[in-house]
Amino acid sequence: PWGVYFDGCGRIYVADSSNSRVVRVDNMLGTGWIAFGLPGSGTGQFSRPTGVCVDGAGRIYVTDSNNGRIVRVNDMTGTGWITYGSIGAGTNQFDGPFGIYVR
Repeated sequence: PWGVYFDGCGRIYVADSSNSRVVRVDNMLGTGWIAFGLPGSGTGQFSRPTGVCVDGAGRIYVTDSNNGRIVRVNDMTGTGWITYGSIGAGTNQFDGPFGIYVR
């Protein structure tokens, strides 16, 4: 696990980097475990996610490090999947984005 985020309800979100997924649990006992993501670069896929954050509307933001992008989904089912960025050093490109913060 890399990035960890606690939302306003006390749920814990984890960027599970080596497993190419995001995990959410309800508490430190692991109650309500739910995971989202598969290895790859398409919709619903991550490659070494490293950061995770949730905004006030409950949307989840993930730094998808090896895909050089930021992903936003509406919930843990992956609805509303949208990405920003690609691999590289030019405009709108990233080389291994790591952390993320949303106000």
